[in-house]
Amino acid sequence: MLEWEKRLLDKERELVGYQRALAARETALIELRERIEAKKAEIESREEALNEKLKELEELRKKVSELELENKKLKRELALREDELEKLKSILS
Repeated sequence: MLEWEKRLLDKERELVGYQRALAARETALIELRERIEAKKAEIESREEALNEKLKELEELRKKVSELELENKKLKRELALREDELEKLKSILS
């Protein structure tokens, strides 16, 4: 075997090694991209769930505010009724 043939075979083996390494890295890159996409989908799902929970929370805050206003109104009305009751009691006594 001639020297140049030997060098050519060595270079071909070296090239095959590079091709295998490249294929392995491409496979790893594909796997990483798939994992990134899965994480992205998971994050988007969590974000949607959080947005829904925030919407529910805002609705509950609004309801609490409405109930607090109604409670104040009822307390004022109760105080008026108690005053009326006291006046009626004093008239009857």
